[in-house]
Amino acid sequence: MSKCEINYRDFISQNDYCKCWCSPSKPRPPRPCMCPCIGPTGPAGPQGEPGPEGPQGGPGSTGPQGEPGPQGPQGEPGSTGPQGEPGPQGPFLSSYMEALANGQTVISNTNIVFDTDSVDSVGNNIVLDPSGRIFTVNHTGLYHIEWTVNLAPESAVPAVVGIIENDEGASGAANSEIGNFSSGTLINIDTVPFTIALHNFGAEILLENPVQWENSAASIRIVRFADGPSEP
Repeated sequence: MSKCEINYRDFISQNDYCKCWCSPSKPRPPRPCMCPCIGPTGPAGPQGEPGPEGPQGGPGSTGPQGEPGPQGPQGEPGSTGPQGEPGPQGPFLSSYMEALANGQTVISNTNIVFDTDSVDSVGNNIVLDPSGRIFTVNHTGLYHIEWTVNLAPESAVPAVVGIIENDEGASGAANSEIGNFSSGTLINIDTVPFTIALHNFGAEILLENPVQWENSAASIRIVRFADGPSEP
C-alpha cells in the first residue's frame, strides 16, 4: 500500500497502483492516510446464468408478393337455383288472310278456287296452296271465318256452299237460289296443321263477278282473334 499525506486539506493521491481519498477533520496535525492498493485485473470468472428472455419484438415489414400459384381444378357445377317469377305477358299476335275469286264453274262436291295473286294477309300463319283451293292454318287458336259468293243467273238452284274442315267436317253452310249470299263460322283449332276450304255441297254452280268488280265472284276471310275460348 502507499501513503497519502494530508495537510489540512482534501486531495486525491494516486500512484501506479494506488488511489486514495482522505478527508480527516480539520484542523489536525498532519498524519498519514493509508490507502489500499488496487492490484492488476484478475482472470475472468466463469460465465453467469443466462438472463431472462427479453420482450418479443414487433412484426417485421411485409415482404414482396410471391408469384401466383398454378390454377386449381375446376369445381363441380352448383345446384340450379329456384325458378324466378313469371314475366309480364307479351302482346297478342293475330293472324289474318283474305282471298278473292274470279268467275268460275264449280262442279258438285268440289272446292271454290281463289286467285293466289289476290291474297291479303298478316303474318305467315295461314297459307293458301298453289292450286288456290285449300287454306292451311299452322297455329292453334280461335278463328272466325266468313265467306261470300255471287251466283250467276244460270246457276243450278238452290246452291249450297259452306266451309269444309280437314276434308271432313262441314260448318258455316248456306243456300240460295240467286245472286249474292254469305255465311260464316267459328272454329276452335287445337291441332295443327288444320285445313279449310270453301266447298260446293250441291249441284254444279256458276259464279260471276258483278259488273266492273273483278275478283269478286267469291271471297273468304280467316281471322285468328284469340288463343282459345275464354275460361268458364
